[in-house]
Amino acid sequence: MNRDFKVGLFIIVIALLFMVGTETLKPVQLGTDPGPKVFPRIAYIGLLISGLGIAILSKKESVGQFLVNRRVITITLLVILYTVSLQYLGYFVSTLWFVFSSYWFLSEKKYNRLVPAILTSLITTVSIYILFNKVFEILLPRGQFNFLNFL
Repeated sequence: MNRDFKVGLFIIVIALLFMVGTETLKPVQLGTDPGPKVFPRIAYIGLLISGLGIAILSKKESVGQFLVNRRVITITLLVILYTVSLQYLGYFVSTLWFVFSSYWFLSEKKYNRLVPAILTSLITTVSIYILFNKVFEILLPRGQFNFLNFL
């Protein structure tokens, strides 16, 4: 089994885990609103198709060689931790942490990255909050510990 095939199988397993988590969500009837399962379904279907594509095309040498590296594994773990932390810590704390960590690990510069990482995480988190909560009127997760309940 070559490395690309293993990566494809790993992505398929992640997609199946997302599928199980998505399909266990309780259905919500909000008129014409598609409900809470639409975007997770799009995500796991995309992951499933990508994983299958990588696994099937793994016979070719050039496909997927860039996929298995430290950055990809780090970001994959960050995304998994982010989705879990949303439930407990809520949108603000989880998103600040996720954007900051992603910026930190993906930045090329090894110096002078603290201030841009903080600014990027703050601006991104607040912008998405304003867009979804104020413009679209979609509530974002508050978490079980109810951080920042004044918003």
